[in-house]
Amino acid sequence: MGSKKINSDNNRLVIAISSRALFNLDHSHKIFKEEGIEAYARHQQENEHVVLEPGVGFTLVKKLLKLNSKKTPIDVILLSRNSADTGLRIFNSIEHYGLNISRAAFTRGESTHPFVGAFEADLFLSSNYNDVQKALQSGYAAASIVESKSKIVTHLSSELHLMVTRLSSQMNQKGFSKRRG
Repeated sequence: MGSKKINSDNNRLVIAISSRALFNLDHSHKIFKEEGIEAYARHQQENEHVVLEPGVGFTLVKKLLKLNSKKTPIDVILLSRNSADTGLRIFNSIEHYGLNISRAAFTRGESTHPFVGAFEADLFLSSNYNDVQKALQSGYAAASIVESKSKIVTHLSSELHLMVTRLSSQMNQKGFSKRRG
């Protein structure tokens, strides 16, 4: 497939993020690892109305979504190894926190990186190192998002706004093309 140029009608910055980066799924993942998929699915379904705690990428996503405007359009896509059934808890948590995330892919345990191109994402953020590596090997911009013990992030919102504005401007000026897989 060829590259598609971004035009003035399609200058939206699209960020894909994994569910484990958006929400803290450590406890659920431990159940999956120790007790298997059936116990994990049962746990998620039994707790579908229990709101998940924010994960390492939650604050970044919240700030990106606050920057969303006509001038700097931003879309956040959720990519998850959950099934649609077990993913209901994730969408209930998205709704609880008021996050404007309406598009998602649930892969039922498979790698999420193939959906980076399907959603035309400009950047894929994940806490899963292997998914990030596979996305990079496929030619997509990707980064591991990890927890930081640092409390230095005080003016992130204004710095992030400047970064997004510059990125959008550069993409338009250079006729940026998104990689298609």
